[in-house]
Amino acid sequence: MSKLVVSLTATALFAIGCAPGRMADLKDSISLGLGPGVGIAADLKAGVFTHPSLGTVTASAMVGSDSRVVSGSYYQIGSNFPHSMFWAHKEGASTGEMINSTGWRAAFQVKDFNAAFVAIGHPTANTTEVVSGMVKGVEVNADLDEGRWLPIPPEITFNEATDFQFGGTLLLITARAGFNPLEFVDFVLGFAGLDIAGDDPMK
Repeated sequence: MSKLVVSLTATALFAIGCAPGRMADLKDSISLGLGPGVGIAADLKAGVFTHPSLGTVTASAMVGSDSRVVSGSYYQIGSNFPHSMFWAHKEGASTGEMINSTGWRAAFQVKDFNAAFVAIGHPTANTTEVVSGMVKGVEVNADLDEGRWLPIPPEITFNEATDFQFGGTLLLITARAGFNPLEFVDFVLGFAGLDIAGDDPMK
């Protein structure tokens, strides 16, 4: 029995490593992050339905995986209610949209912490390219590698539709965890050669 378990585990690990897009889809399915942060806040993201939050503006240096775009070590900035209401108003969101989605955060892999603040402050600037709710950095102070931002309201894209996340910062520590059922289905079906999200690399 134990040999069968070991054999199946080894086969699964081999398949994950070889099948196109399996690791990327897995990163989109499960997000986990932990690191030192400054602020007091909590937010709950329920796909594209709502994203309530409460607290201060937070800044954190995270280790973990946020998505296929952002993993390893990265910086995260959070704008929580009531500050997020001002940010949403600035972005032109309606009153209903602001009430429904009062949480906002961004995660960026950068070489310099100051560059993260520049990127967060100007998420739709000419220095970045917006693609399906994600921002891939072209150049922000020549230090932005790549990243993503969650706008208010969140755009209805495949990777955001069922993205459930909970995160919080308490004084000097930040933690975040999330699960995306739709992306997990895409991950599993990928072993059969199906790519319902259309995001796997070409073989």
